[in-house]
Amino acid sequence: MHEVPPRLPWQIPVRSDELVASALVQADPATLGSREPRRNGLPDAVVAERHRTLRALVRARAAAEPDVLARLDDLERRGPDTSWTVWQTSLALVHADDDAAVVDAALQTWEALGSNAYALQFKDRPGTYRGFVEGRAWSGISVLGGVAILLAGAEADDRYGIPWWLALPVVVGWGTLVWTVFRATYRRRERLAGTELPHF
Repeated sequence: MHEVPPRLPWQIPVRSDELVASALVQADPATLGSREPRRNGLPDAVVAERHRTLRALVRARAAAEPDVLARLDDLERRGPDTSWTVWQTSLALVHADDDAAVVDAALQTWEALGSNAYALQFKDRPGTYRGFVEGRAWSGISVLGGVAILLAGAEADDRYGIPWWLALPVVVGWGTLVWTVFRATYRRRERLAGTELPHF
């Protein structure tokens, strides 16, 4: 394992085992279609071709190790939620992460996946006070809105005799609406590398 220097302006130094293993997972043609659409990068056919090249190089390194080949077969059958970390041991056993050709193929695979996918995998998101305030604001809107609805229900009960508990479904609806809007906003920003997410 060694540190791989960046080759393109949007890349950063990355450990070779993480670079190779995550390329094998992220570019797997069987799972490309089941993931969120990529924001940039080359067409899926090019990604699949580069994945095949990378896979062939890794398997060539493991050709003399039947146990490792069996383990690689098992890893390839796993679903799209497989973490790259489960590949580390197999790659280390055959020193695939130290092979210059394998590392180069992994870099080419990441170039095909694109800068957004690369940044989502390797770069940290900002975690500033702004994101903290935004997270608190979302929870405040939900809670204070519910309290305001209950107070309005109590006032309607006092003035007009409308039972206050009729406000309870409105409170539930308000909370559901705020949660739905929050999740949609969060998911949209989650797909973009470099954007800060609300946090507590």
